[in-house]
Amino acid sequence: MLLIVTALLIMGCMFLFRTTLKLTTISNRYLFICTSSLISLVLFSGGITSPILPWFMCIPLIANIIFRTLGMWIWTTLIIAVVSTLSYFNMNSITLTNLLNENTHSIALFLFLNVGLIFTLILFTYTNWQYRNKKEKKTLIKKVQ
Repeated sequence: MLLIVTALLIMGCMFLFRTTLKLTTISNRYLFICTSSLISLVLFSGGITSPILPWFMCIPLIANIIFRTLGMWIWTTLIIAVVSTLSYFNMNSITLTNLLNENTHSIALFLFLNVGLIFTLILFTYTNWQYRNKKEKKTLIKKVQ
């Protein structure tokens, strides 16, 4: 159910491009939807031991590609606060609901999620590298002319 709501909200964000809102506002809404969905998934899949937890690394990477310095640090601080809170819950033996039961093959799910994470991070890194490479080529051409 949560994934369906998240998908609908992300599709709704696409319609915001037809409005007069700034691109940074739309991007912040998109990142907020993704982050809140990830937080909910982590809270309901075991907290700090959740196989979904490594996906939090994508949020600062996406923020770095979209916003550069300040926005990246704000989203990174938010992710650090979430992981610190989950660690605090774990240290004080506050148990969170784990909807993953023994029949879900947790090791296979963990491996599948992390392989997807690695491919996603490679894609983000390649996209960022291509953008910066094209940007540098443009500045070199302008300097020569």
